[in-house]
Amino acid sequence: MYRNIEWLSEVWVDIPKKKELLNRMDFIFVSGGDVVLGTRNPLPGGVEGYRHNETPVHTATVDSFWICKFKVVNKDFEFFFPKHKRSLHALLDDHPVVDVTYNEAMEYCKRLNEVTGMAFRLPTELEWMYAAAPYGWEYPHGQDPDINAGHVFNDGHEFGCAPVGDNRWSLNYLGLDQFGYNVIEMTQGTYGILGTNGFDSDGTYCIAKGGSWGKCKFSPGIHRRRVFDVIDRNPRVGFRLAHPKI
Repeated sequence: MYRNIEWLSEVWVDIPKKKELLNRMDFIFVSGGDVVLGTRNPLPGGVEGYRHNETPVHTATVDSFWICKFKVVNKDFEFFFPKHKRSLHALLDDHPVVDVTYNEAMEYCKRLNEVTGMAFRLPTELEWMYAAAPYGWEYPHGQDPDINAGHVFNDGHEFGCAPVGDNRWSLNYLGLDQFGYNVIEMTQGTYGILGTNGFDSDGTYCIAKGGSWGKCKFSPGIHRRRVFDVIDRNPRVGFRLAHPKI
C-alpha cells in the first residue's frame, strides 16, 4: 500500500516503469469524461441563505488521470518531513496527515517527484469531483447522505481521524478509500482575493473538497466547496495525490 513508502529510498536509482510504480503505490487510473459542477440543492447557510459558491449547475470535461486510493498518512509525510508535529486528532502512523499547509503539500509533492522522477501533484477540483461519484450524483454513495458510508461527525465512532484503509466503511465506485470522508482534501490551484480597507490583497486560497470527522453527514456532498488560506493549518484537512495521464 502507498502508506508505506520507505522502499522508495532503496529503489530511486532504478525506478520501475512509471505505470508499474503508480500501481505499486496504489494509484488508480481514471478515464476522463464529463463532470457536473454545481447543484440545485446548495447547502443552507445562515448568512448567505444558501451556499452561492455551489451554484449554478454547469458541466466541464476532465482528461484522464491517476489518483491514489488512499490519503497521504503521517508515516508517509514524515518520510520527507521528519519534524512534522502530529495533530492530537491524528496521532497514528496510518492516520491521514492533517494540520499541514497547502504550501507544505506542494513541497511534499516536489520532494517525492525528485526521488521518483514522476509528476505527483494534488488533484484539481474537477478531477476530485469526477473521482468522487458517478455523473450526476450528489454524494459519493448516491443522491442522499449516508452516515454509514464513511467517517463523519456523530457516526458512532471515535472523535478524530480514522485510520486510512479502515474496513468499517465502504470504498467508492472507483475503489477509493474514504473519498469525501474522514478528512477534507485540498485540491490543486490557488487564487487571490482583492484587498479591502486599502490593502493590496486579502490573501491566497485553495479549494478543499469533501467532509470530515468534524463535519455533519451533509459535508461529503461532492459540490461542497471549502476555502482555505494557503498558510492555514486545520486538524480536519489533509490531502491525496494525483498524477497526470502517462
